[in-house]
Amino acid sequence: MIRAAARFLQDSADSSDVARVGKEMAHNSDEYVREQMALLLGKIGGAGDTRLITAQKLVEKDEHPRHAMLLASARLRDPEAQQEFLLQLFVDDPHLRAERVMDIVYISDRSLVPKVAPLLDDTRPGKNVGPSHGPYFIRVCDVTVDALDKLLGHPFRFVGIAGRRYEPIEIEQVKAAIGVGPRR
Repeated sequence: MIRAAARFLQDSADSSDVARVGKEMAHNSDEYVREQMALLLGKIGGAGDTRLITAQKLVEKDEHPRHAMLLASARLRDPEAQQEFLLQLFVDDPHLRAERVMDIVYISDRSLVPKVAPLLDDTRPGKNVGPSHGPYFIRVCDVTVDALDKLLGHPFRFVGIAGRRYEPIEIEQVKAAIGVGPRR
């Protein structure tokens, strides 16, 4: 029941709920609820709320809530959190890169676009999108196109469809659209 309420709050809470959300993030025994409350705090909070998130992150023991707290702080434009996020994004593990690059949609900061642009050149398999977990991998660059398409509001000349492999010409169009490749 509490988990369902945590999901419901994502669409209904506002800045007047910051104190209650922060309290749940800090004291709830369910790691999923703490994770959801951190993400919610990133959506409804202000820059000053990064202190609350940072303090909780220091004592948080579970991985998913800790990651959510990092994302929430990055969304609230905390420079240290954004730097930590970028360090995590550029680890050499293509599966982790593919997982993390989608986080830019939540962070919702267009200033990160040039910083993630190098991932458009990473053609290693990163995410399995095969039906029933069958082996069909899209590359890190494909997941990056999907993330940029969502973050930027579908600005490309082609239709972005999550889970597909993009053609080299489409990836070049993305680079041109974000200002890191030749214009066509």
